[in-house]
Amino acid sequence: MTDIRNRAWLWGGIALIASAVAEFALPPSLRASSLIGALLIAAGLVLFSFGGGIRRNIFGGHVLGAVAAVLLAALLVATNIVNLLPDSGGPAWNQEWVASVVGFARLALSAIVVVQVGRSAELSSTWRWAPLWAVLAQEFSWVVFQFGLINAGNTVNGPGLWVTSFFAIVAAAVPIFIGVLAIIVAVTGLSSSRPASA
Repeated sequence: MTDIRNRAWLWGGIALIASAVAEFALPPSLRASSLIGALLIAAGLVLFSFGGGIRRNIFGGHVLGAVAAVLLAALLVATNIVNLLPDSGGPAWNQEWVASVVGFARLALSAIVVVQVGRSAELSSTWRWAPLWAVLAQEFSWVVFQFGLINAGNTVNGPGLWVTSFFAIVAAAVPIFIGVLAIIVAVTGLSSSRPASA
């Protein structure tokens, strides 16, 4: 496994798994725990986008996938940095509106990334669409999370607790699944042998 791309995908998968582990392993009192997880996801996205060169990345050399991955990485890190700053004291509705816009932007960028992975010739047909289904499950849980909190009155007990727990489990399972998949592909060489399209 001396190929640079395989090593990049291996470490990218490890970074994704580590991001999920960090969310649960780090104490809640550590305010930067979410930022650490975001940095690890961002590192994984960058490794998938540029590991082995732009023409041999996980998107098969397609620029749109790499750009969306970098923007998604930047959005995740920037959002978590902003969350660490003191509350500006602005209107609650304004903060909720910004959070919704950021959430939908993340959803759109994630969709572009996984669709570009699915369209790439760099992965075998058996695996290339697996990240799409994983991200769809995560985004569905996010929608359930948003509507569930609204209907439950944003409470920490009862339905609100169940909705929050469901979202947390799915949110942790998705990067672990994609990370394990990336490691398997890197170690066993399950990527497609077809050259990337020009």
